[in-house]
Order: sequence, then structure tokens, then C-alpha cells
Amino acid sequence: NQLAVLRKCLRCAADWGHILNPPLVKSLRVPPAKIDYLSEDEYAALINETTDQKTRLMIITALDSGLRIGELSALKWSDVNFDKRQITVCQSVTRGVVDSPKSNKIRHVPMTHMLVEELQPNRKSSGLVFTRKSGRMLSDIITTKWIRKACDRAGVRGIGWHLLRHTFASRLV
Repeated sequence: NQLAVLRKCLRCAADWGHILNPPLVKSLRVPPAKIDYLSEDEYAALINETTDQKTRLMIITALDSGLRIGELSALKWSDVNFDKRQITVCQSVTRGVVDSPKSNKIRHVPMTHMLVEELQPNRKSSGLVFTRKSGRMLSDIITTKWIRKACDRAGVRGIGWHLLRHTFASRLV
């Protein structure tokens, strides 16, 4: 990552006329990262043992849609279409700033039967799907506390929200 930033800086310096020929920066060979995901037992325990309804609903949404934590935090009820059974991902929040999703493209994610059943009773006409008690947007600190507490209660190793995205993709495959 640092070499990519250096490469980009050198190219910009050349484009701006500060240097004539930027040096070639080669990427280092690194072994591929091991993709981790929840086992079937961990998956079931996390859903079944999470007693806080907001946290449980957020975990189920992450596991059944593959949304990133920033996309979950910025998800609005207007983006959830129960008739089409799909979620439209059109924004994300990073460090408190709402912007377009990481891919910078709107995408439509189908909802599983379980996700529809879980979201439907909590449905509201507008606003964010997941909020603080005050109705304000969730912070990184709060969502991290929620997932850690859920893991502790379920007896699951400490994980982060992104591992739920990996679990979704692994189950999809």
C-alpha cells in the first residue's frame, strides 16, 4: 500500500513538471492473505445468542447481504424494497462522513427470506435502519462495541464486522 502511494506521488510530480522521469517503483511479492470466515456453528451461535435486537438485526443484515459496516450504518429504510426483496446500496459512512459506497457505484443486493422476515417487523417509513437510541447515526465505536459484546455473549472468537462480509461471500460460494 505504501509503495502504491509512493508510485502515485512520483507520477503526479512528473505530471506537474517537478521531476522529468519518475523512478520505477516495483511492488513487493507477498503471500496471498488468508480469508477468514465464521464456521456454521459460530454463525448460528452469533445469531441465536445475541439478545440485543438492534445488534442481532444488524448482524443478520450483514451476514445475509454482505454489506460493509459503513453501508449498514448509512442504510435508509427508503433503500430497502420489500416488494422487490432487495437493498439498494447508494451510500456509506466513513469516519462520520456520508459519501458514495467504496466502489462509487450504486448496487442492488437481493434479500434472503430470513432477512425479509427479520427486517419487516422493524420497518419504518423513513430514516436510518440502524441508529443509536437517540435516532442519530451509529459511530464506529458503538458498532465495534456491539459486535464485541455479541461475540462474547455467543462464545465466538472476537471478530469485526468485515468478517461477516467474508462469511456472506463464503456461504454464497
